[in-house]
Amino acid sequence: MHGYSIDEFKTLDISELHFNKGGIFEEHSELSQQNLSNDTNQIEIEHRHKDGHKLFLSVTLSKIIPEKEVYLLLSQDKTERKIRLTSL
Repeated sequence: MHGYSIDEFKTLDISELHFNKGGIFEEHSELSQQNLSNDTNQIEIEHRHKDGHKLFLSVTLSKIIPEKEVYLLLSQDKTERKIRLTSL
């Protein structure tokens, strides 16, 4: 989805993928520590592909070990859909 090999992806900092200057927590105040105590959160974010173009992602963040800060993050690429909707 992002264009990186697994080895390249392992070396990246999440801030390198985030398209906007602010981090995900600054941009999505609903992901405060208080709200992360919920079982599942869903947000729309913009990431940067390896070649520089913008990716529009729908992200679901689920706490998988309640007593620890361990989460499962699933993302779905919504770029083509977003492009089609904006061209209408």
